[in-house]
Amino acid sequence: MKRPADSSAGLLPLRDPMDRIALGYAYGRSGDKGRAYQLISKLRKIPQQRYVSSYDLALIYVGLGENDKALESLEAAYVERSSWMIFLMVTPEFDGLRADPRFMRLLHRMGLSVRPGKSKSFLSRGATPTSARNPRPAQ
Repeated sequence: MKRPADSSAGLLPLRDPMDRIALGYAYGRSGDKGRAYQLISKLRKIPQQRYVSSYDLALIYVGLGENDKALESLEAAYVERSSWMIFLMVTPEFDGLRADPRFMRLLHRMGLSVRPGKSKSFLSRGATPTSARNPRPAQ
């Protein structure tokens, strides 16, 4: 049986760019930079057929530990008016960028601000989307 051309070890057909983004982030975090860069290259070609946000590329760059490129991609996503930018403050993958003044300026331009001492994302502080919607009753 023939494997899809863009599968990883034949396990996962990567038809959706979100699959590639998640896999690229994982490759970067695990140190497999070659595969992460291959996915970035493939994602950069997709916009010819389908939209891929620079926000998505920023996630892979964060996984690779390339914060400068991640911030450049987030700036491009801001210019593109990527709808994903609304998640910037709650995406834990971006926690490593929160102390960077460029990240803080980007949040400020978007009309978002972080209070001093509140630089980690909401989700990385132990909250879950479910607990945020359904807080525990006071006892």
